[in-house]
Amino acid sequence: MKFNIYFLFLLYPIIINSQDIKKTDLIGNWTFKKYVITKEMPQDTIIKLGEISIEYGKSTDLKFSDITISKNTFQENDYKSDLWEFSNYEITPHLPVSKNDLEFYKKHSVGVIEKLENGKYYFTKPRSIKILSLNKKLMIIEDHYYNLIYERE
Repeated sequence: MKFNIYFLFLLYPIIINSQDIKKTDLIGNWTFKKYVITKEMPQDTIIKLGEISIEYGKSTDLKFSDITISKNTFQENDYKSDLWEFSNYEITPHLPVSKNDLEFYKKHSVGVIEKLENGKYYFTKPRSIKILSLNKKLMIIEDHYYNLIYERE
């Protein structure tokens, strides 16, 4: 069974490169179903006090949120963008600067926010989400050490 799963993940880049995906193909409510670990995670100890140690790479309570994509918004949990782009099998949502924080960032920062073509301010360096596979019901995206599997409602 493990061989079949690994074989499928090897085929996804081939399958996706043969598809012609458009931005409209992504629109919908995507429910997170499961994740598959694809790379070895670091096992670094952060704190060690006697018998207590905190390590990362060993979390058993990972929580990935659902994704809602419409023509005008990309939303994942509390992360909501009113400007998102799609190209080369990557979703790039731009995080807007809240009106409460805008004046602070304008006065006290350089290179943290930028004004884009729609006239609104966004944080620089948006994070991209790489799509490995997409069809009408299933989307698989790459997230560091995982492949995240979503189903469309």
